Amino acid sequence: MELTNMSNTTIQSLRVIKINSLVFCIIFLAMASIGMIWNFVLFRTIYKLKRYHSPTFILMAHMSLSDFICLTTNFLYIFISTISSYIGISLILLSILCKILIFIAVIAYTTSTQLLIAISFDRFNTIVQASHQHTIPYFRKGNNLRNSILVIWLAGICMALPQIWLIDVNPRFPYTCDNREIHYIFNIFYYSLGFITIYLIPFIIMALFYAKVILFLRSSFGVNQDKFNYLQRKQEEHKKKEIVHMLIIVTVLFMLLTFPFAIMLMILSLIGKTLTRIILYSPHYVIYMMQIAYGLSIIVCLQSPVCYIIFNAQLRQDMISYVRQCYSFTIFRKGNLVMVTSHNSV
Repeated sequence: MELTNMSNTTIQSLRVIKINSLVFCIIFLAMASIGMIWNFVLFRTIYKLKRYHSPTFILMAHMSLSDFICLTTNFLYIFISTISSYIGISLILLSILCKILIFIAVIAYTTSTQLLIAISFDRFNTIVQASHQHTIPYFRKGNNLRNSILVIWLAGICMALPQIWLIDVNPRFPYTCDNREIHYIFNIFYYSLGFITIYLIPFIIMALFYAKVILFLRSSFGVNQDKFNYLQRKQEEHKKKEIVHMLIIVTVLFMLLTFPFAIMLMILSLIGKTLTRIILYSPHYVIYMMQIAYGLSIIVCLQSPVCYIIFNAQLRQDMISYVRQCYSFTIFRKGNLVMVTSHNSV
């Protein structure tokens, strides 16, 4: 960056921003690392054990995969941005990396949101509709589940395509990915469409589905008890409620933690300013608020496995068992490697 083109105030402000950003970067990298591990373990546990090969858990596995991808891209972005601020990276290379990373991150984030809708629909369809109509749930028919997951990922790709054109690096602040100064109307249209389709509509749909599920579960227990064993029926209802409560908590936390970041993107599109202009000429508290909003968007991707571990005892035990198996296998391989090395040296 050409510091001679900036005022002394701007240069001093930039130095403060870099120091404070380093602290945030260390925190964000730690959170992203933890989230990547938990999501990977969750994904492998669900796909490894047949007891979890139901539509809801398969959708949860794909959400953990999309969260893992989102955290990975954020980890790489933060790492590259930090390195660039202290060492410097070619603008062309940084621009290419920004386009790729933001493109993949938007795919993953959009997919996670749509998968939450699919999970809420599956719970509603399985618990409410299938029980009333005595039919096979939608995701258990033919290839409906596979096709739906494919469509969700394709929708994420379509939503992310404009990012290849929108994202660039500003030479005045070549440490971060920035939005290009493009047509104001297009900015408003694209980010408003994203806010509506990725946040607002999913929130309304999921709220309606889970409200109907809760009402059904509250009213269904006690009906036709003479036809079923009471204890067996009570256990089944408890399992259903446990899963629904867990998914509701995940959904509510997802929407709450995402809200500040979604609002931040909307404000940026409405005021028509690039991220660089806001960073260089805004008060420090504005920058801190933006960093907090970004940090919450990272927490979004790691909160799902945490909730599953807390609220589902069986899944928690299976995930712990998988980690222990991986650890034992690693120790076993290291032991064999040491034995082979010792034998060869003799």
